[in-house]
Formats: sequence, C-alpha cells, structure tokens
Amino acid sequence: MREGPLAELFKATEAAQQQAEKSGEAAPQPPEDAATAAPEAPTEPDERTVEHVPSWEETGVETPIPTPP
Repeated sequence: MREGPLAELFKATEAAQQQAEKSGEAAPQPPEDAATAAPEAPTEPDERTVEHVPSWEETGVETPIPTPP
C-alpha cells in the first residue's frame, strides 16, 4: 500500500520534533489563529420569546360550519 502526502507530512513533523528535542529546544507551538481558534458559543437573546401555539389551540370555541344558502 502506498503512503500519501499526509503520511509524509506526519513523518516530517515527527522528525522535526525529534530533532528539536535533541538540540534542547521545545517543540514550537502553532500560533493560535482566528481560523483555528474555537468559535465562541452563541449567546442567548436578551428578550424572552413566546412559544408557538398551534391555531387549533388558540381558541377554545369551535368554528361554526357555514350553512349553504
């Protein structure tokens, strides 16, 4: 089975980390970017909302059936 470019990148990253450990440097942390940062949780609206009431529950009275003329 042939390895793809992702496997090559992984091997190169591990080799660079091992080389950095041997030379006494800490592995560099990737900068936290707006694109990689976790998105903020959406906030709740300030106003209160009313739940939907189906039309058949809005009135307690039945609608009379119109009589044909």
